[in-house]
Amino acid sequence: MENKVAIIKCGTYDDGKVYLAVKESVDLLGGLNSFVKPGMRVLVKPNLLSAVAPERAVTTHPSVVKAVIRLVKEAKGTPFLGDCHGGVLTGTEVLLAETKMTEAAAEAGAEIINLEKLGSELHEGIAISKGIKEFDLIINVCKFKTHGLTILTGAVKNSFGMIPGMHKASMHRLYPEVNDFCEMLLKVSGFVNPALSIMDGVIGMEGDGPIGGNPKSIGLILAAKVPLSLDFVMAKIAGIDPLALPVLSLAIKKGFKPEEIKIVGEPLSEVILKDFKPPYTFAVLGTAKKYGFTGKIKTFLQPFLWKLVTIKPVIDNSKCQKCNECVKACPVKAIGYDKGFPRVDNKICIECYCCHELCRYKAVAFKKNLLVKIWLKRQNPKK
Repeated sequence: MENKVAIIKCGTYDDGKVYLAVKESVDLLGGLNSFVKPGMRVLVKPNLLSAVAPERAVTTHPSVVKAVIRLVKEAKGTPFLGDCHGGVLTGTEVLLAETKMTEAAAEAGAEIINLEKLGSELHEGIAISKGIKEFDLIINVCKFKTHGLTILTGAVKNSFGMIPGMHKASMHRLYPEVNDFCEMLLKVSGFVNPALSIMDGVIGMEGDGPIGGNPKSIGLILAAKVPLSLDFVMAKIAGIDPLALPVLSLAIKKGFKPEEIKIVGEPLSEVILKDFKPPYTFAVLGTAKKYGFTGKIKTFLQPFLWKLVTIKPVIDNSKCQKCNECVKACPVKAIGYDKGFPRVDNKICIECYCCHELCRYKAVAFKKNLLVKIWLKRQNPKK
């Protein structure tokens, strides 16, 4: 299989222009007819992390989803729109309405399917929605975003959305080490096995994503057959060394060969962002690697030193709406109430950042530790 990544410029969410950009990206990979055959049941799987408006750049924009649905119908496939919601308090109907997916599916002509209701089955101990067997083909429609744990979240991690509900939280409990968690992500991506991945990079997210960051104009639509290749190119565009991303670093050790990627469309050199802001945790990861604290902690001194480079989530009471999402979502029950507000027990917290990932009010921040503050000061002496 030829390992192409298509890069197409698109600076607006105008439906017509997005459709042309998505079509051009897929045409550079052989056209959707090379993926979708007449009569195929096709799942269009967007990133629907939280019930927030598309303008916040948390979820895949509905215009991109509509373009994909339209292309599926033109190829005479039958499109379905679905995802497994990661939250515990917001119902699927509310999620779809707030993200404008209900409207998008109605306009484009796709049936919405609640993957949560299809049940799950275990794949090497990982619960995956049975929905992966309900469809002939899956199109992964991901978002160009940062992520506190994995640094960037794109095509590979979007398949994590096929794990139903609170099973997602259990994965963080079972795989508390970032490298183990990323190995699990690679397995899930393999199980889901999307035939095509399309990335909404018109407006992405920088800073403390995947929900607490800021919208960033990127002006691109990306597409690839291989999710890892799409994520590798995303990292390059963001100006981040792909080897600094644990998912990509692990995949390369397992045999992924980024040197085989062929860029089509816009030249990569012309779309690299010069001012993209990674999550705060990226600085922590760099500090940990510099001082040799990565991986599992085994020596006598490292547990003490590790406290200086790891970060813990902290609740900002001024922003907290007491919705209880963080309390319910924590896989190790590290969040309780203190003086009327949620509070993280640092002795229990495993730094999975589920609370940060799911808080739509940006009330979960990262606590900066001593060594990281020193490191950041040295990296940015003028600030």
